[in-house]
Amino acid sequence: MTGASIHTVLKLLVDIGTVCRDYQDAHLSEPTCRLIQCDETWSFCYAKDRNLPAEMRGKPGVGSIWTWVAIDADTKLVPCWRLGARDAGEAYEFMLDLESRLAPRYNSPPMATAPISLRSAGALGSTGHRLCPTG
Repeated sequence: MTGASIHTVLKLLVDIGTVCRDYQDAHLSEPTCRLIQCDETWSFCYAKDRNLPAEMRGKPGVGSIWTWVAIDADTKLVPCWRLGARDAGEAYEFMLDLESRLAPRYNSPPMATAPISLRSAGALGSTGHRLCPTG
């Protein structure tokens, strides 16, 4: 379509992702948010789990992938996101990353979360932030 090599396009995507991550790390620390909404959404890479060939099952980077995201309810700023599995370990790491980006505990906003994934993972208890369940 573009006439560019697929390797050139992929390298550009990796470079853009690196720049965006570095920018976010440098400039999105301690945002003044009143309410943070946390959720996750499912997608897949290569194929859905049920359609994966036997030789690809269990390999990293194929099958189900979850995008964890924290969104400021007022400004729609995304101070934190993560790609990974939908399990307690990923939820915990996601919330630790979010906590590290927020203002100190006394200024921290309440966080609205999906009722199953983040709360059941037990990830919120250690962060010291108030939890406002959604749904």
